[in-house]
Amino acid sequence: MPTADRYTKMIAKKDVEYLPDKPGVYLFKNKSSQILYIGKAKSLKERVRSYTYQNYRHSRRTRRLIRSAKLVDYILCGSELEALLLESRLIKEHLPEFNIAQRRYRNFPFIKITLNEKFPRVFVMWEIELDGAKYIGPYPRWDYAEETAEIIHKLFPIRQCEGNIGPGFRRPPCLNYDIKRCSGPCMGKISEKNYRNMIYSVITLLSGEKDKLISNLESVMKQYSSDLQFEKAAIIRDRLRTIKEAIFRRQFQVNAVDNNNLIAVYPSKDSGTAELFFISKGTLAGQKSIGFRDCSDNDLLGSISADIEYYFQATPESKEISRADVDAMNIISRWLYRHRKDQSFVHIKDGKSIISTAYEVKDIIRLLDSSKSDS
Repeated sequence: MPTADRYTKMIAKKDVEYLPDKPGVYLFKNKSSQILYIGKAKSLKERVRSYTYQNYRHSRRTRRLIRSAKLVDYILCGSELEALLLESRLIKEHLPEFNIAQRRYRNFPFIKITLNEKFPRVFVMWEIELDGAKYIGPYPRWDYAEETAEIIHKLFPIRQCEGNIGPGFRRPPCLNYDIKRCSGPCMGKISEKNYRNMIYSVITLLSGEKDKLISNLESVMKQYSSDLQFEKAAIIRDRLRTIKEAIFRRQFQVNAVDNNNLIAVYPSKDSGTAELFFISKGTLAGQKSIGFRDCSDNDLLGSISADIEYYFQATPESKEISRADVDAMNIISRWLYRHRKDQSFVHIKDGKSIISTAYEVKDIIRLLDSSKSDS
């Protein structure tokens, strides 16, 4: 475990004032230095200070912790997200008495989209594999993921049969095709291109880009109406209605697991700086606070390009996804969703050059700084 920066006696207010007003993880210990509780904080000083208040809202368990704790150890982190990940790892490593709910790894379901197949399928599963498929999630519960997959199958006629469909493959129509819940790729009723476009719409919706999907579908519907293809326009209209109803019932989360890499650009509280989070295969590969106010565009681009090349090296195909990886994916997923309105994302797609990605990140940083100045 990293060496802490400072110790302070528990739980006098005057000693808490020496704690830094920065993000990190704090560890409450008894007089024998045994870890009793591990927590995270945006501000270590403010969070630990809250335990010094004579507050009736403290639970019985918290009051017992306060009586038992004699020391607080802390580890500084570069961000709230880093603190969240470190807190989870340390709890599972040390199994503190007062962290009952977080001591074990939990299983989280994912929606799998088999992009490694010619005509992909969409279904729910527990495990993640490096198999070329796309995994959306994690979801907090199996029934939430099942409900989302059911909505997708109502919206889009995606096949539910197993097995790959290769060239010349033909089979008799199934019940799903008869009730218009499948587009019939096994009978050649839909081209691979049109089927893939449908799958990309699914990914767009599940990745939280609902406004983009709705706008695209509305344009398609208007085009069908202009071409007097009213039956096709009606199908799109019904699909739009279902999407809006589904969004009203359940907000789709931002995806944490992506076969493409992701950079989250987060506005820093310090003027002239931005926080960059490099998320690779759903896990935090690295983070960096970057100053740009007095930095030339060429220097900024060079720095970002070097970071992208360093953090997004290819993941070995033999690498297994561990329970710790899935735990980190869940934490990152929730953090991304919670901060979706105050940050920007840049996906690094296959075939996209490092320099073009760096340009995109640079433009977002400048845009964030401009909007902050205007406000």
